[in-house]
Amino acid sequence: MADDRICGGGVSGGGGGDRGDVNGDGTFNILDVLLAVRHILGIEHLEDDGLCLADCNDDGRIDVYDVMGIVDVILGTGECAPGTRHAKLGPEALEFHGYDPMY
Repeated sequence: MADDRICGGGVSGGGGGDRGDVNGDGTFNILDVLLAVRHILGIEHLEDDGLCLADCNDDGRIDVYDVMGIVDVILGTGECAPGTRHAKLGPEALEFHGYDPMY
């Protein structure tokens, strides 16, 4: 079976950084989220270590699940780990708490 993961496995990124720290500066923050989103939208393509570090769940692609994982790390509610899907958005997450978006 071929290994189609971007980094070839492991929890750390190719350059020794932590998954989710897309720019490799040692800090998880909005810059990491923006780099991943810009890659997904095709605005700016990640290469080498950045590509590896953005694959938060080690599934071989950069997608919304990776972005959600990075946000979870920033908020302290999760981690970037192989196989993690970070799909916590259900109907309860979409409550507007009295705000009517159709108004």
